[in-house]
Amino acid sequence: MLFQLLVLRCREKAVRELLSRHCALADSPESWAKETFLTQRLCVPPQWIHEAKAVRARMEGDKHKEALFLFKAGHWNQCHKLVVRHLASDAIINENYKYLKGFLEDLSPPERSTLIQDWELAGLVYLDYIRVNEMLDRIQQLDCSTYELERLHTKVTSLCNRIEQLQCHNAKDRLAQSGR
Repeated sequence: MLFQLLVLRCREKAVRELLSRHCALADSPESWAKETFLTQRLCVPPQWIHEAKAVRARMEGDKHKEALFLFKAGHWNQCHKLVVRHLASDAIINENYKYLKGFLEDLSPPERSTLIQDWELAGLVYLDYIRVNEMLDRIQQLDCSTYELERLHTKVTSLCNRIEQLQCHNAKDRLAQSGR
């Protein structure tokens, strides 16, 4: 029994190393066919492929793809950390809210966000900021009731306090924080 476990671990390690060496980030019919072969015929877990792609993206300095593949591999905490640390400030500065919202909404379901360290102090703050901006856009387009405006005031006040608490790791983070 112990020998079988050792053999399984050695096989897993060998397969993961091969995936890391030979995975490609480019999406093409050829790469899809290879992945389908690996997952359906060889029963390689898709998670292993996504993990290998995340490592490749990190080696190539592609933070977007790294976050995407960390997410696909089910590494919510690492994905969140990468998005908040490397992608969020650029998205906020460039008002690319849709891009950032895509990542954050995918991380926000309770079955994921409860597993993410500092979700309420970082990712959720960015997501709330985007949602408040969307509310402001709707308010500008429509005639709003006093109730809507009071609700927005409460959300904005809460959001301002939480934005002040966001960690800034560099000048770009400080610029994004001050622009919010």
